[in-house]
Amino acid sequence: MGYYLAPGTRVPVMRMYATDITLRVGVSHARAALTDLLDFVHRTDFPAERVTTLLADWDDAPAAYAAKATKLVLQRDRLTGDAGAGSRVARP
Repeated sequence: MGYYLAPGTRVPVMRMYATDITLRVGVSHARAALTDLLDFVHRTDFPAERVTTLLADWDDAPAAYAAKATKLVLQRDRLTGDAGAGSRVARP
């Protein structure tokens, strides 16, 4: 096992390794916090759109991911379950 760091990494990984500090990195479970987050955005009038660096249509996702934006938001028509799998309703 090994680890490789880019030059200029600001996290003191070698010091952490030497002092037996555990760093856990992974994908967050956004769904668990989504209700509270949306409530916060609504309650505080937080300008969430200012965090987004790239807004792209669903069908343009491959190119949008290749752009390596800081915060990518994909948008698509709402899916509905009443007209068959993959049915869409146009965005308002």
